Amino acid sequence: MNVEASLKATLNDVNGHLESHERLSHIIVVVDEWTTENGLLTPTLKVKRDVLEEKYRGLISRPMATQIAWESG
Repeated sequence: MNVEASLKATLNDVNGHLESHERLSHIIVVVDEWTTENGLLTPTLKVKRDVLEEKYRGLISRPMATQIAWESG
């Protein structure tokens, strides 16, 4: 199984356990690691959602043709 097929299977599995309003529509694979050093995680390794949304605004807001999107970079 290739990576994209594995990600689609994971997305379908996760969505199978969620209510309709909680389901994920896409997975976006990015180049950057999420670390405390680059400011994307707190020192307790929690996601800084506002920072992520700002950094990836272009990726998040573009129309998605498929369930898996890859950041070119």
